[in-house]
Amino acid sequence: MFHFGFSYIGLILLCMLFIPNFIWTKKKPLGYEEASLKENKFLLALERIGEVLVSALLLASTILGIGHIGIHLGHRDLLFGKKRKNLAIRILKRSAEVLGVLTVLILIGYFGIRNAKFIKAFASAKNPVFEDAYVNLNGQNQFIRVMG
Repeated sequence: MFHFGFSYIGLILLCMLFIPNFIWTKKKPLGYEEASLKENKFLLALERIGEVLVSALLLASTILGIGHIGIHLGHRDLLFGKKRKNLAIRILKRSAEVLGVLTVLILIGYFGIRNAKFIKAFASAKNPVFEDAYVNLNGQNQFIRVMG
């Protein structure tokens, strides 16, 4: 099933994804701040969603070794012989895998719908509010973010 491991190729792919972005943040083009205010909010939201999905897929498929590399683990039966495990243990493992996948899909759907509603409302607002601040509550600074 899922065999977690570390992949140097996946790490290299993630570096190829992030290093140019880090360099770009340090050396932005002149006048970018003014031009970025005129960007289409919907396209900006799609860009952010794409960044998150690409990063998550790269992490899951290459760094953790889920996917193509896991296929080769099926060849170990040829080398070491096929070992049958207890039926109850196999059923429990499959049930846990299905439950885990369903949980992840439900969470992705929930957060995706919630964020889609927020992005739609934020993009349609004429003067959206997006402020970060630290507020002193009971002698301790607390971070707050106001969006809407």
